[in-house]
Amino acid sequence: MNLDELVQSIRQLSTDKEVQGLSHWMLEWKTSDADIAGLRYTVEKYFGTVWIDSEDIHNAAYELWQTFLKLVVDRVDGMTVNERLYHFSLFDAYDAVSEARRAELLAKLR
Repeated sequence: MNLDELVQSIRQLSTDKEVQGLSHWMLEWKTSDADIAGLRYTVEKYFGTVWIDSEDIHNAAYELWQTFLKLVVDRVDGMTVNERLYHFSLFDAYDAVSEARRAELLAKLR
């Protein structure tokens, strides 16, 4: 699972504005200055402060997030740069930018 797949899965759960907002913040991370820890903090804060009307949808979205944490975020230190770029859906961004911006993307991915 990569970040884009996670976002797509969450978007398919509901058209509820809070669910769509969660997916929006996940995608916004890709262009922000925040690193992986910042992504984790933002998503966890979102789940803790935003009310999703349906408990089933909330639980399904949180379960998807937890799966992403276990499969990707918690294992990032053992990944190659290419694996990190793939799992965080940043290959296209990496290929499309200057060397200076590439260094920023690599720092974002630790």
